[in-house]
Amino acid sequence: MAEDPSTKHFSVDARAILALGRDSIKDHTTAVLELVKNSYDARASVVVVEVFAKAEKERDRYIRISDNGDGMSDSDVNTKWLRIGYSEKLRKKKARGRRRVGEKGVGRLSADRLGKILELRSQEKSSDAIALRVDWEQFAKSGKELSSIPIPTLDDKEFQVPTLSPYDKRNKEYLESPNAEANSKKNTGTELTIRKLRQGWSEQDIEELHRELSILTPPFGGVSDFQIRLNTDIDPSLSGVTVSPFYDAAEIEASFSTDDVGNVSCAVKTRNPDGSFDRPRRTTLAWAEFVHRSQTESESDPTGIGPVSLKILFYPRQTETLRGTSMTLRQLREFLDSNAGIKVYRDNIRVMPYGDLHKSEGGDWLGLGDRKARNPAGAGRKDFRVAPNQVVGAVFLSRDKNPGLIDTSGREGLVHGDDFRVLKSFINGCIVRLESHYHESFTRRQEVKQKKAPPRKTVEDFGKGLKDLKKSLGAVKGDLPKRAERRIEQLEDQIGAAFSHIEDLQRSMDDLASQATIYRGLSSLGIATATFSHETDAALEQFLSSLYAVRNLLASQPLFAEEALDELAKAIQAGEKISAWGQFALKRIKPDKRRRKKLDVGPIIQSLLSELAKPFAASAISLKTEIDSAEGRFFPMDIESIALNLLTNAYYFCKMSQRERTVAVRLAQSAEGRRSGIRLEVADSGPGIEKERLDSVWEPLISSKIDSRGRAFGTGLGLSIVDDVVSDLGGIRKVGHDRRLRGALFTVWLPLE
Repeated sequence: MAEDPSTKHFSVDARAILALGRDSIKDHTTAVLELVKNSYDARASVVVVEVFAKAEKERDRYIRISDNGDGMSDSDVNTKWLRIGYSEKLRKKKARGRRRVGEKGVGRLSADRLGKILELRSQEKSSDAIALRVDWEQFAKSGKELSSIPIPTLDDKEFQVPTLSPYDKRNKEYLESPNAEANSKKNTGTELTIRKLRQGWSEQDIEELHRELSILTPPFGGVSDFQIRLNTDIDPSLSGVTVSPFYDAAEIEASFSTDDVGNVSCAVKTRNPDGSFDRPRRTTLAWAEFVHRSQTESESDPTGIGPVSLKILFYPRQTETLRGTSMTLRQLREFLDSNAGIKVYRDNIRVMPYGDLHKSEGGDWLGLGDRKARNPAGAGRKDFRVAPNQVVGAVFLSRDKNPGLIDTSGREGLVHGDDFRVLKSFINGCIVRLESHYHESFTRRQEVKQKKAPPRKTVEDFGKGLKDLKKSLGAVKGDLPKRAERRIEQLEDQIGAAFSHIEDLQRSMDDLASQATIYRGLSSLGIATATFSHETDAALEQFLSSLYAVRNLLASQPLFAEEALDELAKAIQAGEKISAWGQFALKRIKPDKRRRKKLDVGPIIQSLLSELAKPFAASAISLKTEIDSAEGRFFPMDIESIALNLLTNAYYFCKMSQRERTVAVRLAQSAEGRRSGIRLEVADSGPGIEKERLDSVWEPLISSKIDSRGRAFGTGLGLSIVDDVVSDLGGIRKVGHDRRLRGALFTVWLPLE
């Protein structure tokens, strides 16, 4: 047939396939994910990704992606797989409940990004298997028509169809994967084998691929019938089923969703002290109430974006998050460092690169880090802001219900149009609600913590209550009939017996308080000894070294008397230093310090400071003191425990500072409300305490001290002892920043009565 001169037609250069394939894919991890998505669309329940790239010979290095999906027939390959831009998913969008995710018809070309050769083998249930080989380099020759490049078929059509790895619910782990099965009309699926790899794979590359595969589907569930397994020789420890990283240890779990008319539903719940969650607080707000726009922002119709939902978990990165779990703080922080961020999922498949905080592009796409930097308020203030590494979240979208949120051409994110800006407004509104909720719950806990009376005060109040009751009964007894009088007398006898028990309880509590004081004093002494161990070790080493030198000098001829005397003088000086530490320790546990009595706290603090002056001076730390007289009824050892632990803590962190080292101690009488008391302040010129750790410093067994070799040391008990003593005495303890010394400031207030 002669060509119609009145019409023209496009022709396609073979090189166009390169632009759609290798040139449009950012990296090899993204290329693998595109091929795995095709397995998801093929209704596979398991896909195996193999990356073997360490072999010396090129022919032994390969990437293989195999699944147990629907597979393809020879006709499917000709009319669909080999037809660039064709996607059956545009016609048949759902399959077995899954919304298919690939509609551009070019995802298969990402194989070109990984290697020069692709071998495809596929088995469909109603036809024979098909196999072909694509040499992508054939398409690199300019001037050739795309349809003129031959794609040869292969005689070897056999491949292994993977099977699911069983899950052990008891041990909460996946077992060894069962043997794969040969392809057949019963065992359908597809296998892609990529050879002549275009680049090497490092351990870091495999770690990134493993992470991306583990979050390809949402970490909060939603997809329970798609298992991804990774096998590799790069880092065999990463081989196995990739599990969505999700720790059920959030402080707050929040869910938000919009409907077709722009209303926003919220459900927020908080973790209780026992580790359980309270009942969700549910609210529904109109869009105008939920999203507050600035005058410079353009108005957008919230109904145009379609329904969106968001699940977000908040982790303060502190020990309070771990209530009721077996996690450590280190595990939590490692989890957040790798997985924090708010990611985007469309039809349950991740849209990259949103929420990857370790990437500069698209990481903190909501600008949470900038908000926090501009306003670093703590949780106790109403304008508290979350940091991007404190949240793990997932936004759920749909191609059908959110048509305005479309991919960029490079499949690296969404087009940043009006709908995208509305989406960000919605999510930022959710963040504001979460911040407000955490501020309220944090404030309530702090109020309860401060109002909680010590056991001794509780017993005393109970005794006073009984006295008042007995007085009230005596006042009305004469006005009642005889029978009622006898009943009141019985009640008075019972109250008298209760008084007797309370007196026994108070005596027992006095004994326990005395014992607790001893243990706290001994613990404080141990902590101080560990902190000042450098000076003690140096003195002991000098003592022994000098004695050895004297022995050698006396054993030699002629006698070196003058040198021996010099060494003995050094030994005596070092011995006196060790002796001073021994006397310091003994003074801490004298019997008279274990009895509660009225005393002036000032001389106790001043004496302790005098004894610590030498070790502080040895580390070039100056002590500045303002000690006033302050009398109250205390255990002397309790006062020493508070002061000693605060001072040893200041000593350690002062040594970390490169500027002038100073510790300032202030003691004065001070009132809290209508209660008179004493206030002790210890400030240092160290590096200070990070805001996210201000609440956790009082927790037991939490220590941030690092020795010269970078190893953590310390018991983590010093400040928890301070917290325990202050609580027992009905006082208040605070920690913050000292503006003058630019380090930490610890404040303890104790009531005098």
